[in-house]
Amino acid sequence: LQFLYFIVKRNCNMTDYGIRGDFSGDAEKAKLIHDVAAALEAGKQPSNDEIIAALEAVPFSGRATFINNLVKTPVRDAVVASLFECCFEVDDSVEGEADDDFMLVSCGGTKRLNTKRVYILKLLCMVIPRCGKLGVSLFNEYRLSTSTTFRSSLLAGMVKCKEYPDEELFESFNSTIDTGKATIIEICKDTPHRKDFIQMLVKKGLAPFATLYWCSSEVVSQNVEKLLHLGITNAKEHFHVFMAYLEKEFVNCGDNALAKSDVMKKFERHAMHVKETDHIMQMFDMCIKHCPLEIIATEHREDVKQHLLAVAKDGKLTDKYDSVQRYYPRDFIRRLVRPAEVLTQLSTVTPAGLVFKEGYWWLCIELLKVLPRSRYQLVTLCMDNLTSEDFKNVQKEKSAARKVYDLMLPYLTWGTMHSTRKSRDLLDSWIGLHLRNTPEKQGKANEHLWVDWFRCITQPFKQLMSNALRLGTAACGVWDKTVPLTGITSYLGYYRALLERLTTKCIAPHEKHLSDKLCIDTLTEVLASGLSILTTDDSVAVDKLREVVDDVLLNSVFPKMRRTLNFNYASKNYITRETASDFWRWCGQLFTPNMIRRNSKLRAAALDLMERTYKESVLSEDYIARSFIESVSEEGRVSFVRLNDSEHKNTGSKAKEFMLTVVDTSRNDDALAEKAWNMWTSFVLDTKVRHGGQWFTERQRLSMTIDAHAPILRSYLNACRMLPKVLLAKEKETLLSMGKHFMSHGVFQTISRDINSLGLTLAVLDVCNLKEEVKLKWILDSQDVSNAAVRKHLQEATTGSDMHVRMQAHVQLLTRSKQTNLKETAISLKYVSEKIRNEAGLTRPQVYDWVTNNIESMVTTSIHNEECIDVLTHALDKMLRDDISKRDTVAKGTFQRIAKQIMDSALSYNQMKRKLAQRRAWIVAAMNLLWLVTKTIRGEEEWKTYTWDIPRTYFRTHWLPKADLVNVLKPFLSEECRVCDYDTLRVSVYRENLYQNSADEYLTPADAVDLLVSALEEVRSEHYKLNKDNTWLQGSCLDTSTTEGFNRFTTLLKYTGPRWVEVPVLVTKFTESITLIEKSYTHSRLETTIRMFKQIRDLYSSSLWYELPLMDEACSALMRASCSNGGLNLGQIKPFWMEAEAGRGILNFEKLTDVQKTFVIANCPNIRKKAKTEKDRDMLKDEADTRTVTTVRKLLGFDKSFIFDFDVRSVLVNKRDDLLGSYIGVPEKEFYGINHRGDANSKVLYNFSMTPVDLSSTTGTIACEYSEVSLKQGMMRSSNTSARSDAIMNYVKSPTTSHTEVIDLLKDLSARARGDNGEADLSLTHIIESVVLSIFGTDAVWFILAYLLSPSVIASSPHRTTASILTNLTTWAPTRKVVDICGLLLNGARRGSLSMFLHKQILRMLSEAGTAEASKLFLNEWQMRKERSDKPDIVKEIVKLSVSKLEYKSSSLSDVAWVVVRDIAKDPLSLNEDTVLLLLLPVWNKSFYCTDICLSGFFLPGNGEGVVKPTDTVPDRHRRFLELCKLYNAETGQGFVEPEMRDLMCDLMMTLEQNITDPSFRLLVTAKKYTFSKVSVDLLGELKSHLMEDSLRKNSGSMQSPERFVVKTFGKMYATITVETLEQVIKGSKYTDIQRSQGVAIEEECKVNPYALHAMAFLSEVYTQLLDTPLRQQATVAHLTQVLASLRSVLAVHSNKKLYDELVKSCEVYILTSSTTHLRSVM
Repeated sequence: LQFLYFIVKRNCNMTDYGIRGDFSGDAEKAKLIHDVAAALEAGKQPSNDEIIAALEAVPFSGRATFINNLVKTPVRDAVVASLFECCFEVDDSVEGEADDDFMLVSCGGTKRLNTKRVYILKLLCMVIPRCGKLGVSLFNEYRLSTSTTFRSSLLAGMVKCKEYPDEELFESFNSTIDTGKATIIEICKDTPHRKDFIQMLVKKGLAPFATLYWCSSEVVSQNVEKLLHLGITNAKEHFHVFMAYLEKEFVNCGDNALAKSDVMKKFERHAMHVKETDHIMQMFDMCIKHCPLEIIATEHREDVKQHLLAVAKDGKLTDKYDSVQRYYPRDFIRRLVRPAEVLTQLSTVTPAGLVFKEGYWWLCIELLKVLPRSRYQLVTLCMDNLTSEDFKNVQKEKSAARKVYDLMLPYLTWGTMHSTRKSRDLLDSWIGLHLRNTPEKQGKANEHLWVDWFRCITQPFKQLMSNALRLGTAACGVWDKTVPLTGITSYLGYYRALLERLTTKCIAPHEKHLSDKLCIDTLTEVLASGLSILTTDDSVAVDKLREVVDDVLLNSVFPKMRRTLNFNYASKNYITRETASDFWRWCGQLFTPNMIRRNSKLRAAALDLMERTYKESVLSEDYIARSFIESVSEEGRVSFVRLNDSEHKNTGSKAKEFMLTVVDTSRNDDALAEKAWNMWTSFVLDTKVRHGGQWFTERQRLSMTIDAHAPILRSYLNACRMLPKVLLAKEKETLLSMGKHFMSHGVFQTISRDINSLGLTLAVLDVCNLKEEVKLKWILDSQDVSNAAVRKHLQEATTGSDMHVRMQAHVQLLTRSKQTNLKETAISLKYVSEKIRNEAGLTRPQVYDWVTNNIESMVTTSIHNEECIDVLTHALDKMLRDDISKRDTVAKGTFQRIAKQIMDSALSYNQMKRKLAQRRAWIVAAMNLLWLVTKTIRGEEEWKTYTWDIPRTYFRTHWLPKADLVNVLKPFLSEECRVCDYDTLRVSVYRENLYQNSADEYLTPADAVDLLVSALEEVRSEHYKLNKDNTWLQGSCLDTSTTEGFNRFTTLLKYTGPRWVEVPVLVTKFTESITLIEKSYTHSRLETTIRMFKQIRDLYSSSLWYELPLMDEACSALMRASCSNGGLNLGQIKPFWMEAEAGRGILNFEKLTDVQKTFVIANCPNIRKKAKTEKDRDMLKDEADTRTVTTVRKLLGFDKSFIFDFDVRSVLVNKRDDLLGSYIGVPEKEFYGINHRGDANSKVLYNFSMTPVDLSSTTGTIACEYSEVSLKQGMMRSSNTSARSDAIMNYVKSPTTSHTEVIDLLKDLSARARGDNGEADLSLTHIIESVVLSIFGTDAVWFILAYLLSPSVIASSPHRTTASILTNLTTWAPTRKVVDICGLLLNGARRGSLSMFLHKQILRMLSEAGTAEASKLFLNEWQMRKERSDKPDIVKEIVKLSVSKLEYKSSSLSDVAWVVVRDIAKDPLSLNEDTVLLLLLPVWNKSFYCTDICLSGFFLPGNGEGVVKPTDTVPDRHRRFLELCKLYNAETGQGFVEPEMRDLMCDLMMTLEQNITDPSFRLLVTAKKYTFSKVSVDLLGELKSHLMEDSLRKNSGSMQSPERFVVKTFGKMYATITVETLEQVIKGSKYTDIQRSQGVAIEEECKVNPYALHAMAFLSEVYTQLLDTPLRQQATVAHLTQVLASLRSVLAVHSNKKLYDELVKSCEVYILTSSTTHLRSVM
């Protein structure tokens, strides 16, 4: 029914009535159904035949829509009544007495459902409950019919019908099975007019008590306490009732605040399912009103807790106590998911805005902890309403204002910042909060308060500005000045706005109160990250940001930094370690080399600052001569302060170092670099120092020293490395003079590396007039191969006599050349290739290995510089040719790797530079090398199959479209894609375009493919033009008809990836292949094209391939070609075609990745016209259904044999069942074709896998046809058993199969199985069982049951099958009718046909029924057992079931059970082994000691205490006792806890003890009786009777099995009861833990406790008797010894050993003080 409602809801506005797919005849069907629908809307009533004809013309979804629309027509009632009437017919087929009995049990009706109209009644089930009184009348008519299939569906619908009275609903409820009752209750919960009905069910015990939650509020209020313990449900309707109850509980607590918190906690546990904001706020209001308190969790002192409890009890406890806090239901705060509703509850609206209600600050604190970051309204509200008084309390750690203040900070620094407006508003509120509460306005304007205030107000700026830069940096460098500001670049504007707020609102107005250091610290921290963005390319946003930053630096930061190092020695502002450390820390943040390199204004300002810093750091001679300075205090007093000039020196040194940094970063600004250099030289080189009694400048000293490690020398040389060429030329004279001086003293090697790095080594050698050999040595050490002398020397080394030395010299020459430049490398490689030709094959690999290691860098460098490619490639070619021409060739494998490296490097080199000529030269060279190797190894023929060995792809998996395309698609992305991050996509597009447009030309996939193909064709044409066999030259190397051509095509596909569509040659080849299979089909060509298609499809990570027009058309062409040519390769292409048909244009854009989105945008031109998203979910579903049906129609149009396809048949069954009549029952041979080929047999089309639900949904004609075909298939002996069984089951479960047909089928199957008319068909036995077990899925089941449970059928059917029928009957029929069936089976002729197995099953069903009628039948079976001579097993089953149903509460079944067990206990003749053991099964779970434990621990005395062995001689009666104990222990006890039940069982055991004759049984019963007696829980209850003690005193003279069992069992029971009772007393509040641990409690109790005194008296009695008994009386001594052993045996396993020790010790003392002299002497 729910499925039907879903269909109706989906199709209520559907006008096509499910007629989809454009099948033949659909137009006529649509006209027929529309005409009938129009007549109904006009108030006309067509005939039933016309309506039925219209219904049978459309599929099920259309019929459901038609019936739903019928409800809205004026002739609804007349049409529904008429259609309902035509669904039934009068049944006259009831025969025989048995049928009459079963019909009386069911309903007694004679109206039978017309099986061909089942589908109409199924549709009417939707509308009958909506027809008011007519619906009630029709439902009652249906109940009186023999049909049962739709009873549950109709009843569920009638529950919602207001016209259906509660009395009739209750009657129907009682006659429904348990699952149906549960369904009715659930529907009643959502039906307001059934509240009284629910209350009635609860009162009668037919519904759970918690169902009262769906009754009226008055009923809930009356049962509020009981319902509360079940948990609050349906709070939306009844929460006010529970709040009233909570209010009452609070009032009852008086002024006890701790008791109120306990009440609230208890209430919370029951309100865990409360989620509505209003309800949670009511709980908060209640807490604020009554102020419950709780003791904090960290308070562990017990005495403090007791004191707080006492204070609370007196009503004097408040939250001023440190160990308590206000209690609120904090767990519920996380459920407040709607901030707007929370704000409404927390605040009130005033002319000034929202203001917090009194007492709600605590909730604000809790909400700030748990609310998501996007909930910024609450934070704004807090900041706007934090008053001056509250702000004063911020310094108090435990104040509410402080907690709110601390929790607000994270909300000001949200990292994602999806909305800069929200973040800006929060910041403005934050600033306003602090400006309203400055220290000056608070009247406490001291320095420390201003520092704290300033740190608080500026705290959020750092994180906010960092986040803005993080997001804004992604956009920098993308837009030029012509592009306007966008949502992305606004982050830079946001940063600028934050900086302006910081300087204008937070710093500038309060500078007089703030120190320079504090302001600079804040500004440098926020500016340091911002300066990095100013180094990027110019853009509108960066230009505006640079203006603001420069203004802040020049007008605010730099002046403050100058004041920080104000060298006024008359004050304390001389340079100290603290001031210097701060100054250079700021410089490190603001003046990093990368920052000042690109910001000329910052660089110039920094140089001026460093110049001033150095000048003022230099102390005058006057101060240097003194060791102190005069310091003037604020009062004008002068004091002397010791001068520490170390920081002055350090400051000067760092200032000079910074000047060199300016020089290094001003390579493009010669003027500033010269200014910085002159400044440095004037401060360093032009200073005078005294040396040897004379004054020299530091520059003069450079030519005088020979110490290479002299600080001034090192500083000068390092500084010269930074100089631009213009300035270095000015220093050349000084450097040459210094070099000559070092050379003359023979220590030039100490500075040779520095001089060589400056390029002045040759100049120094020229001015030194050295010998040629000395000069050559320095040249070889310092110059590269470009120097002629160096090259000559290295080449001469390759001509020695030792071959290993020669090869090492070749490698050294190549290495030194590569260190020089590519040109020298090419010259050297050419030289080496000519020289190593005659070298041995043993040594040549050294050169080859060098080439392998360096070829990639040579390729990339040559492409970049566009030089030396011809020389390098010629050298490699010659090197390989020379090698393979020799017998000792060793280069083949190495040059294969070299060729691959060349190709990889040539293709992967910077794709932003096209460089086609250079790449082509290298690729052709690599191909030549590969050709030479292949020819040498495998011959020329092998080269024809060559395929490039290149990686899968070098290209990006997507190429994003231009920015304007994304802008055009913005409406689509914004409207259709709810989760599409348009800004993120746009950033990706702009980045990609920047990457793409960074050069004028770039390498495309088409270029790369053209390079590879043209290189291959060039090589083959060059090497094969003189070959006679030139057939390979006639075709393209990408000829996909050949294996090698297809492999090359596949390789290029993998290489280019999804961007293969940008390669014309690949697209052309694929298009040509598709065209050819349609024009001139061949099987091989089709297979090749399908392989190409699959290779292309595999390039895409998701099902996007069919959005490409080319792939979509190719798929359709392949499908057509396959179907038109015998279905070859259909299995390969059909899944792809189905995928495309189902998904084309229905694109869930939201779930695509960014890469997939941009791919679709770039390559699918119709995306804006076709694409559907999840937003169009309903439309997508309808369109998907239409496409599915259309796909089936296309498949059947390709070839009719597609009807054998499972998917096709499923679609027809589920969506176009009206078409099934053209296929079901038609011979299969009429549909043979490409999808299914068979022989010309007589099979008919049958296997549509239609379930009974499908058959009930389709029309009667089709269902009947399907059923008839199913029966014929099932009766064919040629089919296998499984197929026959499935077919017959389909026939039986078909709604068109009547009960008479099922009965006839069963009779026919039984006759065939027996072989009445021929050979027996044994396979039908299992089929008959399957049919019998499936009858509950048919209609009019009672008729079939009457047949199956008739005497003759019961006698001939397997008992297991009949029992299964009865078992399944309980899940289909109500209990009352099941009991009636059981009564019919137990009486009359049917009883004689019952087997023992079936009889037991009926008894079990009666015991589980729980009704009075079932109990009556059960009792009758017991009472008539002797008259009917029932078998012992039946009697045992009755006793067993009765014992399992024993209860102390009176009920129909429990009363019968007690009658049975008492009868059996009083009847000595019936007390056999089985029945007695059954009566002993109940166990009282509250007993201290159970008989089960005693029996399980019982051992027969043999060798020591071992178990009985097979060889032991045991008397028969003792062995019998052991066997009984074993049987008893094997049974599972049935526990109970009720005292009333214990008394009843005790009486039963006494009756059993009196009537049992077997001594072993009597012993067991006696022990069991004691477990039910009062002594088992209360020793005082039977102190006077001494029953156990008497049993222990009794000496039978034998200690064999039964007697020993008495002593052992009762001794343990007696001891255990005593110890457990004393332990309970000791654990009470009478004693402290110390008294218990030290044993004081035990000693005291053993002296005064009646239990202990009584036990000690008994123990002393046993001791005395044992000691007074002569040893010759062995039996007595053994008995007493066993008694003592059993009493003390518990000690070994008992937990309280001290207690037992104390008992025994007290007992011994008792004996020594009270016994005779003889006893004392013995002791």
